[in-house]
Amino acid sequence: EDEGLRLSLMRQVLRRLPSRALIQGLNPQLRSSACAAQHLGVCRLPRQSVLSCRLLSSIPAGSSETPPPENLTPEEEAAAADKIIEEAVAAEKAAEAKAGDPEKTLGAMGVLPGLGLGGVFPGAPAREYSGILWFDNVFPHRIHRADFRFMLNAFDVRELLRQLGKRVYVSKVEVRDKEGGLFVYFASSELDTEEVQAKILNILKTSKKSSLLTAGTIRSHLVRGKPFLEDLLASYPSNKIVVKYPGATLSKEVLYNTFREFGKMYDVEVLPQGKDDKINTAILTFKHIHGAIGARNCMHGARIGPDKVKVDISYEAILKPNAINDWFQKHPRIMIPLVAGLIALITYLVVDPLRVFFITNELTDRFRWGLRERFMQLLMRAAAASGWQQTENSADHMIRARDKLTARQNDLDQIRMLLSGDPGNVLFLTGAEGSGKSKLVKRAVENYKAVLVIDMHELDPCVDDEDFVAELTNQTGCFPGFSFSTILAHLAELGGISAKSVASSMTLDGKIQQVLHCLGYALQNVYRTQATKSMYHVPVLVFDNLSIEHMEKHNRFYHTLIEWASNISSQKFAHIVFVTDTQVHDEVVHKTLMEMDKKVTTVSVSDASEDEAVDFVRSALSYSRPSQPPPPDGDIRSAVVLLGGKFSELQMLVRKVQYGLSLQQASSDMVERAMFFLRTKGLGERLVADGGKQSLPWTKGQFWTVITRLSSKDHVLYDELVFHPLFRGDASALHAMVRADILQVVSEVGKPKVVKAAKPLYRAAFKRMLEQPALCSGMTWLTSRELAAVDQDKLVKAEEELKQLNSLKAAPSTFSVLCTFGLVHLFPPSQVSERKRWLMHRIATLHRKLEAEDSAQTRAMKLLRSLSPA
Repeated sequence: EDEGLRLSLMRQVLRRLPSRALIQGLNPQLRSSACAAQHLGVCRLPRQSVLSCRLLSSIPAGSSETPPPENLTPEEEAAAADKIIEEAVAAEKAAEAKAGDPEKTLGAMGVLPGLGLGGVFPGAPAREYSGILWFDNVFPHRIHRADFRFMLNAFDVRELLRQLGKRVYVSKVEVRDKEGGLFVYFASSELDTEEVQAKILNILKTSKKSSLLTAGTIRSHLVRGKPFLEDLLASYPSNKIVVKYPGATLSKEVLYNTFREFGKMYDVEVLPQGKDDKINTAILTFKHIHGAIGARNCMHGARIGPDKVKVDISYEAILKPNAINDWFQKHPRIMIPLVAGLIALITYLVVDPLRVFFITNELTDRFRWGLRERFMQLLMRAAAASGWQQTENSADHMIRARDKLTARQNDLDQIRMLLSGDPGNVLFLTGAEGSGKSKLVKRAVENYKAVLVIDMHELDPCVDDEDFVAELTNQTGCFPGFSFSTILAHLAELGGISAKSVASSMTLDGKIQQVLHCLGYALQNVYRTQATKSMYHVPVLVFDNLSIEHMEKHNRFYHTLIEWASNISSQKFAHIVFVTDTQVHDEVVHKTLMEMDKKVTTVSVSDASEDEAVDFVRSALSYSRPSQPPPPDGDIRSAVVLLGGKFSELQMLVRKVQYGLSLQQASSDMVERAMFFLRTKGLGERLVADGGKQSLPWTKGQFWTVITRLSSKDHVLYDELVFHPLFRGDASALHAMVRADILQVVSEVGKPKVVKAAKPLYRAAFKRMLEQPALCSGMTWLTSRELAAVDQDKLVKAEEELKQLNSLKAAPSTFSVLCTFGLVHLFPPSQVSERKRWLMHRIATLHRKLEAEDSAQTRAMKLLRSLSPA
């Protein structure tokens, strides 16, 4: 309103301008000065002044020209300003004539910031009216910071604004991608703001402009307030706005009439004002979110109502930050079942199908191209074509020689025959440790297209249930695993819900059953889609390295696994193969599967015969030492008699001979090592060295009794050992030796029949232990002592019973009392006499046994003393 102020400001700005640098670059300092001049009212100056002020933004920062001196009079300042304005107009017209397109000219001059809509059209009239337009529904409004839909929008508002012609000047465009629109700052000397708004609405109505990814057409509103241009990350638009204002309360009618132009509303709620409140609040709920966005951007800071009160408008959050947490804590009986049902639904619809998919991939290897195998095949073919042959080492030669053994080939043929039949049975491959069971199964299933091998030995080191389940899912290819349930449990704890009721309620058994359930579905899918092609497309599931120690440690898992395997065999979807030792086979088959009436087939891996073992050792030594003659067959046979036909023992013998030992030295060394193992494991010598904190599950006398009998026989009857005086009918110690890999129990028709050494090598070690005088004498003394303790206990009981019978004879009154109570029929006089005679005979027999045992202890102790050094 002060013309002198505007002229003074304009002169101060123009005093800093060099005259020939209007189109040579940008000067941020002068640009800010020009903007300040425009906002303070320069828009009402003549046309040339407006034009020059807007061209200030294109003046470079540095210039070689000297600015006008500081001591100019007002008249001289005005003359300098007029000269600069004339030069600016001339430069602008020259650039326009040269380029032909005013927008491209100004864009080349650097005057079009942002979207290229700022600046001035050449020849624009003097500005008399200015305002801001809000264009809504240009972009999809953002609902999250990761929402990138606005980047896919290619709408160009310049095409729309060109239809207004040169009567409207656009100075700036402010894009608001979070709210899905933009602000357009404009000015005009011919049209007021309402007329400009009307023309824009007419153009939009006629053209029905719409944008990509948005519903409806683009809308425009005139901004009547001062927009709040914020970029808060936690604030996003909603269909509710909160209107705050001071002074008297506005009626619902006033608020409705003021904000109705932005869209239909559900409700207008005027909140009651408290006694001490100076700010009134109203909440407006729009039908569409674009109405709330337009009302907030156009009316924030405007003055409304009869009293022209200034309003402050903000969005009301749809949910408060802690609303979900509060709801969970206040309604646990509703939310806990709801969350559990949601987890179950997601698991059933999404997680379980994914697990079945990945388990099927693990079964069939359908996404494995086998590039390495193909490359190696091509390499071997190229080498064979060039005449080069790979040298086979001794280990590979021994493996090939083992596979050619008659017993080995018979076992392989039997397994292949069983796998080629009905998939409804369970196959148990049993044998001692080191007999090559796992490699035999791999050879038997090498031609099958769907094979899954689960190594139970890898599950044993798992320290807790989570590690156990993770290893099981890893071997089966089950993905995703169960780690997400733990995450849900932690989130539930943070929300105030017991984790036990949400995700941690899944026990180990439940997780294992889910894995086996998905594995069963995968086997079923593969069988139904592939089994019709050939027998090699029937799925084969192998559980390798089952041992009695694993069964005792993970008893629940094995029980669940065996039940699941029996169900799969009943449905005939796959061949189930268990690779176990004999003891596991006996317990699993005859205690579990036989009770379920399941069809079970057992294949025991056979050792090589004596002649085949001799041929094997001779062939391996001849191949590994081609320059040396093979040992005599007599020496080889003597070593084989000691070691038996177990491949692992024969292989160890060959390696020791390769290292320079003779056959006799190698076999003797192996016997010595076996004897050390037996003394450590069976007699607990390592426990004694460690302080004796642990105890053996059997006594030393029981162990010595077993090895004494097995040293002279290939096997001993099971009942003979169980009912020995030291075992007293309790087979727990015997089975503990089986679990320790010392003994082997052979069953027949589901019942234990004979007991053998776990390895033929152990028989030689038993004999070697009996040949050591000191050890034999000491163990004889300990065994006699344990037997004497047993007989002494029996003797004490017999003497006590005889004493009681004698007391009955010496006190007839007591006997008559017993008769009074009707108990005389238990001990009639004749039976008492017979019982006494039997007890006296037993006492005499036990006394003689005690004398013999005492003599044996005395002889053993004398021998030990004679063997001790002086």
